[in-house]
Amino acid sequence: MEMFNNMVISDTRDDAEAKFLYNRYLIPKESCFHMSKMEHIHRLIPAMLNEGFNVIVINPPWENRSVRQKSMYSTLANRYRLSIPIKQLTKIGEAATKIVVE
Repeated sequence: MEMFNNMVISDTRDDAEAKFLYNRYLIPKESCFHMSKMEHIHRLIPAMLNEGFNVIVINPPWENRSVRQKSMYSTLANRYRLSIPIKQLTKIGEAATKIVVE
């Protein structure tokens, strides 16, 4: 199964391990995740309010002076932090969100 730009769902009773692009990922039992570019985040907003995510981790390459000077890879403009639809993505009353800003 292609892991990038797809919802990956683990409906097993045990944690699973997946390999993707030379990396290993631990997928918790009865969980799902979506790995994609930030431009696709609005596609993840659930139709029903009670169907959101319990945990959201967002770790894109944010703009910063060091990366800009090295020009090693593209970054996401800092202004996009304000447009992330956290409230629409999270499950009501049961969510934790982490936005990595390094």
